[in-house]
Amino acid sequence: MKLNADLNDMKGGITYSTDNMIGKSKKELGNAEVIIAGDILYEQGLADDVIPWLRELAQEGVDVYIGDPGRSFLPKDKLISVETYELPLEIQDDNYGHQSSAVWKISGGSE
Repeated sequence: MKLNADLNDMKGGITYSTDNMIGKSKKELGNAEVIIAGDILYEQGLADDVIPWLRELAQEGVDVYIGDPGRSFLPKDKLISVETYELPLEIQDDNYGHQSSAVWKISGGSE
C-alpha cells in the first residue's frame, strides 16, 4: 500500500490496519477520509454487521468503497457501481466461477 501511495504522489501518505475496525466511529478511525473494504461480504452475518457500519461512515462524509465479485450478500441495490474488472481464468476457477469483480461505493446520501 505504501508503494502505491508513493507512486500516486499521496503527500499525506496512507494509513492502514489489519485490526478489526467494525463498529468504530470516524473519530476512532483517525477521521478517515476513505475506507476501502475488500473481500468482506462472504458470510451473511459479516455482511449484516459491516454494511450498516460502512453506511454510517459514509453518512459522516467518509468515501467508502467495497471490492466484491458479486456475492449474494452484496446489497447491490444500495450501492453505486464504480468499476467492473474481468478476472483472469485462473482466478475465476478459484472464485466459484465469478468472471468479474467490481468496486462499489456506498452512498452517503448526497449523491
